[in-house]
Amino acid sequence: MTFDEILEQVRELVQSKGRVAYRALKRRFALDDEYLEDLKSELIKAERVAMDEDGEVLVWVGAVPVVSSQLSVVSPQPPIPHTQPPISYTPPHLAERIRATPADRGRTQDDYGAVCRPQRL
Repeated sequence: MTFDEILEQVRELVQSKGRVAYRALKRRFALDDEYLEDLKSELIKAERVAMDEDGEVLVWVGAVPVVSSQLSVVSPQPPIPHTQPPISYTPPHLAERIRATPADRGRTQDDYGAVCRPQRL
């Protein structure tokens, strides 16, 4: 078997079981230490689909399959306009009254003083 064929079988085995001991891989595929290191390097470092656990077990972590080598750019969605005013919204008719000066409302500062000054009994 070629390296790619063994790599595919090891990938499928680790993916289906979730974790496989390196000793089991060596026995099942009659691998020497160097061949096993090449498989580990490919799955762990190059493809990033597995990780090493304590130097004894190969653990599947998965990966998102690449469908195409071309990137597709999705244009962002325009923001959805709000149909309701925000909670802290002040209606225009109240905002005008708040902004108006006492003279604009037909009162003078003295009128406010009489209301705000305490009456002596």
